[in-house]
Amino acid sequence: QAGNTRRRDLIAAKNIKQPPPRAPLPFNVKVLPDAQEALGTKEYEDIKVLNFDIIYNLLDEYEEWVKVKSSDVEKQLRETMTFPGKALLMPDHVFRTHKPAIVGMRILGGRLRTDQKFLLSDGRVVGQVKSIRKGEESVKEAVPGEEVAVAIDEVTIGRQLDQGDIVYVDVPEGEARKFFRTPGILNRDELEVLNEVQRIKMKETRFWAM
Repeated sequence: QAGNTRRRDLIAAKNIKQPPPRAPLPFNVKVLPDAQEALGTKEYEDIKVLNFDIIYNLLDEYEEWVKVKSSDVEKQLRETMTFPGKALLMPDHVFRTHKPAIVGMRILGGRLRTDQKFLLSDGRVVGQVKSIRKGEESVKEAVPGEEVAVAIDEVTIGRQLDQGDIVYVDVPEGEARKFFRTPGILNRDELEVLNEVQRIKMKETRFWAM
């Protein structure tokens, strides 16, 4: 950025059509009072002004700040969006058949969180994850390789679900579309699972999440 940093520079940064982090990079100039005042408000909490008189220090500080903010954004997204997941209902691990069903599951890809519904390979959506337990601990999510006990509402084992079934997290179409259009939100494993979900959904909805 050339010239002193004004409030209008913050507005311009805020209106950039990309997810945070966003940062004006003034080099060896002043941050004017109107910009300083705005930076202290909630409206501009995702904007940071980095200002150094040595260009290398500026770039180093920017890279470090991006790492921190990107981690914060990723954490927020994982708490608010339905990330893809794939799991196996392990044979001989049915602890209760209904109200709620409690089964052992191995996470094959992506992640599984509470309150999510299951998508089956035939396109049916069943059940809802009530809770996840890892050993004696109740957890909010499970990741690849983990074997967990999952309580599932609205299903009966032997009817809607059965031992040996592979299930997917039912990702809403709007969120799937955002994942596809915003590179970097999903890792490779999660993207592979989402591609499998899309193939299932496209059997009924040709242009699902496109």
